[in-house]
Amino acid sequence: EAVADEPAAPKPSTPKAPEKPRKPHPGRTPLPTHLPREERRHALAEAERLCECCEQPKRRIREEVAERLEYVPSRFYVIRDVTEVYGCSCGFSKPVAAELPPRVIDGGLPEPGLLAHVVILKYEDHQPLNRQSKIFAREGVTLSPNTLVEWIRAAAQTLQPLARRIHKRVLHSWVIQSDDTGLLVLDADKPQGARKGHLWANVGDSRFVSYHYSPDWKHEHPASFLKGCAGYLQTDGYKGYDALTGGPALAIRVGCFMHVRRYFLKAFKTKAIDAAIPIDIIQRLYRIERASKDAGEDADARLTRRREVSAPLLDELDAWLAKHDGRHEPKSPLGKAITYLKGQRGALGVFLLDGQLELDNGAVERALRGIAVGRHNWLFAGSDAGAERAAILYTVITSAKLHGLEPYTYLRDVLAKLGAGWPNRRLDELMPDRWGREQGIAPPPLLLTELTEAT
Repeated sequence: EAVADEPAAPKPSTPKAPEKPRKPHPGRTPLPTHLPREERRHALAEAERLCECCEQPKRRIREEVAERLEYVPSRFYVIRDVTEVYGCSCGFSKPVAAELPPRVIDGGLPEPGLLAHVVILKYEDHQPLNRQSKIFAREGVTLSPNTLVEWIRAAAQTLQPLARRIHKRVLHSWVIQSDDTGLLVLDADKPQGARKGHLWANVGDSRFVSYHYSPDWKHEHPASFLKGCAGYLQTDGYKGYDALTGGPALAIRVGCFMHVRRYFLKAFKTKAIDAAIPIDIIQRLYRIERASKDAGEDADARLTRRREVSAPLLDELDAWLAKHDGRHEPKSPLGKAITYLKGQRGALGVFLLDGQLELDNGAVERALRGIAVGRHNWLFAGSDAGAERAAILYTVITSAKLHGLEPYTYLRDVLAKLGAGWPNRRLDELMPDRWGREQGIAPPPLLLTELTEAT
């Protein structure tokens, strides 16, 4: 006799993990309160306000507000200087008139705001002068690129005393970071019509930055413009800095883990597996810095953490170096990385002496980043003098940004005051730190290190 299949026992149900509550959408970022508002009211016609039930007029119970953003192109306007001239009916005296105040360009067309606009467009927003000329033409104002070049020259000459003052502040900084980037300069005597110059950035205590131009890459240039620095000097392995460090009354050389890591990354990409260990060690050093930053530690606490946690990692790096030194072809990517590490090993350990030091010179690389973007747009400097003017303008603009200042507002005010004959003895009042304090602007927090390099 056939036996009916017994019903299968129900399988125990697997409890579902509770769903994570969805975070509410943060919504659109509120529009800045300082922007002017143009209100447009939208009301129903009287016939549309009648109640569909009792046919009585509905009353207003609330208002709903939605904000949108509009833009009106920047506008030119004309300032008319009207000078009253006085004379006497006797006919024997000379007519007299009030003197016009001095300006950046005596007898010239631009006011400080327009000069600042042209400078910011090129050196902050990376707009070449010929492109600016076309933009202005669309607004009905004809300004040739050659005219704009003259305005840039006048602005740089006016700001030069301030740039020199900023450089002095850099030289007296406790920590200076320095590096350079290439810049094409027109030269009719060269086969390609241009040659490679160099713009050097020098960041002092992460707040001031001065730029210098050199027509070549000779060692004498950093030794010249950084002469007199006596704190810490953080750089890559370029030999031109050697004359500034290593002796009494000279600066202490600090190495850059970012540059070391790049050498090993390049080797690792060529299948040099041994490069993975120093990369990992450097990665862990950066994680320690991140933990210190997240904990809000000051320089002393960070130094204590480094000596307890980071110093053993340097011992690991030394052990790896001792094992692999001489085992790889010197001209191979890994061999070059080992050679660079050996040459920089002493300077790399200096960050264990002072909690104000960083693992890398990321601040100066950030200072050079804008030049790299601008160089891509305007391609070259017209002459050595043009490159030197760029160095002056970058010095003032970037130092202002490091203090949290809006560069156009700052530049317009400084150009107006210097153009009107601001005395040199009061130049410190125009420095970004003093100017910002007068305006109630607090400098932004310092970035402890270029951590993105280690991600």
